[in-house]
Amino acid sequence: MNTSDQPGETSPEDATPTSIREFILEYLQGLSDLQFKIIVTTRMLPTIYVLGIVVAAIATIGLTINGFRESLGSGLVWVCLLGPALLIATVTAWRVILELCFGFFQLIYMLQNMTGVVDKISGQTDQIGDAVEQVSSDLPRITFWRSKKK
Repeated sequence: MNTSDQPGETSPEDATPTSIREFILEYLQGLSDLQFKIIVTTRMLPTIYVLGIVVAAIATIGLTINGFRESLGSGLVWVCLLGPALLIATVTAWRVILELCFGFFQLIYMLQNMTGVVDKISGQTDQIGDAVEQVSSDLPRITFWRSKKK
């Protein structure tokens, strides 16, 4: 499940446990990770999304019932127009917010990987720089142009 270079780190794509028991165990391991190497939020996004849909549906049903308490016409408007529109708008907004959060976590994960690659490259360029300095110190200086004195 772990596709990152560092032990213990998980990518946002690794958020697919095979059973409920594994899901709970990974979640509890993530909660006990005091160094925040395991990202729990990306594993919870599907559950948070479903809870958001349930809350939006309950709110829409409550507003529709309240509309019927006011009058039959108001209740019918909520059932036919306002309720479905509110539910779709709320679920869409919730989905966009969660996708933004997921995008931020993916960005953080990719930046962490890039930092590791940059560190590796940095170490290699230091070695190359030392070798170039050694070679250049052994070579005589060559003047490619001369200033003409008048």
